[in-house]
Amino acid sequence: MKIQGKKISRISRRCCVIPREDGDIVLWCRLVESKEYEALYPEPQPMTFTKPGGATEVEVNDPVFLTEHKLWSEDKFKYTLVASLDDPENALEWDAVDLKDRKTWGNVEAELREVFSELEYTNVFMTVLTVCGLNQSKIDEARETFLAQLKALEVQNTSLPEGQ
Repeated sequence: MKIQGKKISRISRRCCVIPREDGDIVLWCRLVESKEYEALYPEPQPMTFTKPGGATEVEVNDPVFLTEHKLWSEDKFKYTLVASLDDPENALEWDAVDLKDRKTWGNVEAELREVFSELEYTNVFMTVLTVCGLNQSKIDEARETFLAQLKALEVQNTSLPEGQ
């Protein structure tokens, strides 16, 4: 797309500056698309089974599925934070975080808070949220969409004739 002859592209990264007396800290936060994480870790799906008579039922209230989905969502958020800061210009040297090791992503907040004040951490965090297009309204919308899908599956399951 072009506007007034200029090609318009999505924001690919944003600069976060932390002012310090001994020299400003400049961090680049890059755009991380959901599909990047989902290609590595597909979203968990609820169990489906076929009832006598051939009707398919989806088990949306399965505690195992709900737990897996919650953990998947939390890891997706952590991955987004780590991957967004994984810009070559940052040359970050993490002590306890490795983008390639899912088990370490939970350390990102603590490690950032070791070197940044509360306001500095918030600045970094908000820059990541801005560049990745996450904001509370989008998070709420995604949650509502997910819950609506679950509700639709529940209605579908309860509207089946008995024995199907």
